[in-house]
Amino acid sequence: MGTVNGVAIDQSKFDFYMDNLKSQYGSIVDLTEVNEENKAVYAMIEQSAWDTIVQNTLVEALAQAEGIQVTGAEVENALDAQVKASFDSEQGFNDWLKAMGYTRDEMLYLFRMDALSQKLFDKVTADISISDEEAKAAYDANKEDWQKVSVSHILFKADRDNASEEELNAARDKAKDIIKRLDNGEDFATLAREYSEDTSAPAGGAMDYKFSRNDTKFVKEFVDGTFQLHEVGEYSKEPVQSQFGFHIIKIDTKDDDFESVKEEVKDSLAAPLKTEAYYAYMDEKSLAAEVVVDYTFQYWTEGNEGNNANPFAPQEND
Repeated sequence: MGTVNGVAIDQSKFDFYMDNLKSQYGSIVDLTEVNEENKAVYAMIEQSAWDTIVQNTLVEALAQAEGIQVTGAEVENALDAQVKASFDSEQGFNDWLKAMGYTRDEMLYLFRMDALSQKLFDKVTADISISDEEAKAAYDANKEDWQKVSVSHILFKADRDNASEEELNAARDKAKDIIKRLDNGEDFATLAREYSEDTSAPAGGAMDYKFSRNDTKFVKEFVDGTFQLHEVGEYSKEPVQSQFGFHIIKIDTKDDDFESVKEEVKDSLAAPLKTEAYYAYMDEKSLAAEVVVDYTFQYWTEGNEGNNANPFAPQEND
């Protein structure tokens, strides 16, 4: 159906993206058959599928030219760690694949493309780095934003949006009673194991994760409640309410010196520079790519009047 710098574009992978996008948009627009009402959606799907497969073909060629390889074992391990590990059984994973509309080979292909793109990104941006001096200046300008803590917590569940006033008050009172016991010297971990209604209870409420005040892994109320505390060992003197219920939070560790967060500061400062450099690299390679189109577009026509049109080329309205 065409080539990118002489490399054949895979028809089956183009069809895969077409089918996948049809499935996604089919939940919003009726795509059982093409008509005047949905033709524009079909055109958008076809254009997106074409752009994606041409881009993937180019990435594969660029990665090969850079000597980058992704082994089958790497892809399998990534799939296991990022997806399969969340299922209790192989059957559960296969059922999920079916529900998502993927075959296992298609999922492995997506993971392979992610790995190739990441390795190409790393190779292209390898020379971009941040000095200790630059990192220290950024740290000094916003020290509080770089502080990282790990915590333990005790949770009494009460869905803020659905629980009754009586249920909310009961959960709050339970939390207040535990705070009184902590004030009297009882052990936080012991109380967490006995009373917390969170999955962290068996670990004494400990959450094995360090986060900053700008972290989005936890709900805002939990993060805000955490950073109202200042010292290791300090705990909430009032229950912290979130959508899940009422928390008692205790600071377990706190990284607030430059050396402990230096690498994270460097990574944060380097990230936009690397992204900009990679986009510039891909723009250059894309615009220079020789894309030969041997495919008749059924819906998408703008910009494809000639058989040698380059889908990477900017349109007049861009």
